[in-house]
Amino acid sequence: MLQFKYLFQLSSVALTVGMCLSATSAHAVSITIGGIAINDNGMRDLNRAADVIEFDSTNAGAAGFVLPGFTASGIVDLGTGGAVVGVGQNFIVRLTNFELVRAAAGAGNIRISFDHTFAMPMAPVTAADGIQGSFGNILVRPAPVGGNSVTWQGFVNNAAITPPMGAFISAPNPLTGRFSGGHGTMMIGAGGPPWVLRGDLEVALGSRAGNFSLPDSAEVGISTSLIEPPPTDQTPVPEPITLFGTGIAFCFGVFFKRELSKKQKKQRFLS
Repeated sequence: MLQFKYLFQLSSVALTVGMCLSATSAHAVSITIGGIAINDNGMRDLNRAADVIEFDSTNAGAAGFVLPGFTASGIVDLGTGGAVVGVGQNFIVRLTNFELVRAAAGAGNIRISFDHTFAMPMAPVTAADGIQGSFGNILVRPAPVGGNSVTWQGFVNNAAITPPMGAFISAPNPLTGRFSGGHGTMMIGAGGPPWVLRGDLEVALGSRAGNFSLPDSAEVGISTSLIEPPPTDQTPVPEPITLFGTGIAFCFGVFFKRELSKKQKKQRFLS
């Protein structure tokens, strides 16, 4: 009886320790779209695997949800699609296969936030974020006057990843509709574990049926060695002074070309 009692106590201790280790090493992913929260293996998650959320607002079942003026679908997981590239032991959360469509008339914008909470590795680490995607209707005015744009920022334990300072803001490339950019590499000497990686983006679409897609993904990652974002590919909006200077240069060019043409005609007439 005594041996059984001690065996029971030892088993209880082992079970408690095992539960604690399991809790500290567990992964957790989530996403919020336009104020709608979607948790791993929750009602709106179409994929029952751990650490993977698949969602579709147009789903006819209980997993569907209403986003006023938009429809959205995509996947949040722990994979990598190339928006950040690292060596060593990497921990990356991404939003991928994401499709956002403007279903209402006029311009509109929506905010998306996704995150991943986990226990390893030990500090120090390097951090970076990156985004690569495209707009489907590029022949509209750039934001903020009712057109297409994306704003992006990655965080580690609520600290914004730098450099550069400030969110990445881009209109689509006027020829391809694509964009890419990010932040980092940033060294983190302390702060985890646990680690919380979060990506925040705000998308503006300028017209009905306009769409925004992330086939490559938006990613936030840390690494025990090195991790870095993709090169930036964006379309900056020209400053007024630049437009003014370009206009003056164009006018002078036309003027001098006309003068040169007159001079050449006069020489031919005299000869």
